[in-house]
Amino acid sequence: MIWLGSLATGFFFRTRLDLPTAFAKLASSRAAGSPGTPAQYSDLLLACIETNRALVVYRLYEEALQDGVRFDDLSRATKAALRGKLPPDAETVAQAAQGQGTPLPQRLILHDEAPPLWISPQKQAQSFDGRSAEDLARAWEAIERRDAPVHIRNVGHRWPALSEWNLDLLASTLGRGMVRVSPGPAITFCRESHPAVQRGELVPPSRTVAMCADEFVSRLAAGRAGLPPLVYGEGERCYLQALAPHAMMRGVDFGFLPGSVVGGGGGGAAREAAPPVLGRLWVSAPGTYSPLHYDMQDSYLCQVRGCKRMLLWPEGTTLEALRPYPDDHPLARRLKVSVLGDEPDAEMDHNAVDEIRRTAVEAYLRPGDVIYFPSLWGHHTEACLPDGVAPGAEEGASFSLGFRTDGQFLL
Repeated sequence: MIWLGSLATGFFFRTRLDLPTAFAKLASSRAAGSPGTPAQYSDLLLACIETNRALVVYRLYEEALQDGVRFDDLSRATKAALRGKLPPDAETVAQAAQGQGTPLPQRLILHDEAPPLWISPQKQAQSFDGRSAEDLARAWEAIERRDAPVHIRNVGHRWPALSEWNLDLLASTLGRGMVRVSPGPAITFCRESHPAVQRGELVPPSRTVAMCADEFVSRLAAGRAGLPPLVYGEGERCYLQALAPHAMMRGVDFGFLPGSVVGGGGGGAAREAAPPVLGRLWVSAPGTYSPLHYDMQDSYLCQVRGCKRMLLWPEGTTLEALRPYPDDHPLARRLKVSVLGDEPDAEMDHNAVDEIRRTAVEAYLRPGDVIYFPSLWGHHTEACLPDGVAPGAEEGASFSLGFRTDGQFLL
C-alpha cells in the first residue's frame, strides 16, 4: 500500500502546529460530518513531512481523498513536497483526452468466473455462531490462541449495513479513494515506488490511482459505463481499497469485540461517546481475486455484502512451500507458488505440493460473517456471486471491511 519512500525532499517546513490537537480537531469534525478542507490537509501533511512520518502522511492523504480533496487542491508547497510520492489521480493517467464517456442507461456489474484451482481443501476453518453468546465466547478463546483462522458466522446479522450498503451509497458518501487497477480479475499488490519498478526492470501487475467513488462505480460496470480504460486496455478491472466513510461505518457495530470501545451503529452508550472508527473498505465485482500473499499483522475481515471464499495456509507452509518473494522485492509478501489451474506446475517439488494440499484451510464468508487469521498465514481470496443473485446484478458486488491488530483492536 505504501508509496512513500524517504520524505527527504529538500523542502523544510517549520510548523508551529500542535499535531495531536490538530489531528483530534480534524477527526472530531469529520466524525460530525464536516469534511476537512484542502488548507487543513495541506498544513497537516507538511507538518508530518517535517517530522518524517511517512505512514501518517499516507493515512492522512487517504482521509483527504475521502473528503473529496484532489492532489491539485493542495497548497503549492505541499504538492512540491509530495509530487511523485503518492499514487496519481485517475484523471492524470486517463488514456482518452476527455476521460468521459456516455453512461449506460442501466448499470450491469462485471462478473468474472472464479478461476479453477488445483487445491481442494479438506479442512474448514474453525467456525462459531456469532448469534450465540456461548459460541462467541468460545470463538474469542480460539482467537486468543492466535494459531489458526477463526470464522464467526452471523455475528453481524443485525448490522444495518447488510441492507443499506450498496454502490449508490458508496458513490454518495465517499469523495475519493485508492483504487487498484489490474489487467484482469487478479489483483496483485506491488510496491510501485520500488526502485526496480521506477527503473522499468519490473512491470507492475497492477497500478494504484486516486479515484472519485462515482467513477469507480462506473468502472465496476460492464463496459465501464462508457468510460475508456485507464492503463491496461479493455480487460482491466478495478478494486477499491479505501478508508470507509464515517457515514457507512455507522451501519456496522463492532461491539462483538471483547472490551470494545469502538464506535458503530447501535453499540451502546460507552461506544457512542467516541467517534466511529474507520475500517478499510474493499469493494469489487464478483470474480475478482487476490492471489496468494500474507500479512505481517493478525487480521480480521468482515463481510458486509456479497460473499468471499478464502483459502489459507499456516505460517510454516507459507514461508517454505509457498515460496515468498524477498522482503526487499517489489512483490514482497506475495508468494511465488500459484494455486491457479487444473494441476500444479510440473516443476514444483512433489513434497511441497503434498504439503500445500495437506495444510490448506477454507472459509466461505457470507454477509454478517467475520474471519480472524494470524499473521504470516498465506491466503487466496475470491469475491463470489451469492446464491440466487443473477450475474450482472448490483447485489453481486462484494463489500468487505478489514482491520488488523497487534494485541489491541486498531482500525
